[in-house]
Amino acid sequence: MLLLFGAALNLWRLLRWRSGATAAEPLLLVLHVGYGWLVLGAALLGLAVIDADIPQSAAIHALTAGAIGTTTLAVMTRATRGYTGRVLSRGAAGKIGRTGRDLRRSHATLGRAWWCCVKKVR
Repeated sequence: MLLLFGAALNLWRLLRWRSGATAAEPLLLVLHVGYGWLVLGAALLGLAVIDADIPQSAAIHALTAGAIGTTTLAVMTRATRGYTGRVLSRGAAGKIGRTGRDLRRSHATLGRAWWCCVKKVR
């Protein structure tokens, strides 16, 4: 119940930030998206504790890959572009999405390769 209450409070906080107003600046919007994953992950974890039909792994995935991954990529992109003197432009937000997509694809490929090796050993 405490996780659901925390998720509700964080959703209220996120809504007060007026995330829609950041649509013109994708590098800022993606930070709001990362925080949204935190809300979703906390809510899923709370529901997983209450209801066995919701897998706990989905909540953990939302918190780790969603919240931590999105926020980390967003901060790294902003910091790198700022430190190198590049303009913080709309193109950078697309690179965040492409990087996430590429990481997801490589993870899936490496995961399949690893699983094939494990199956052969058994």
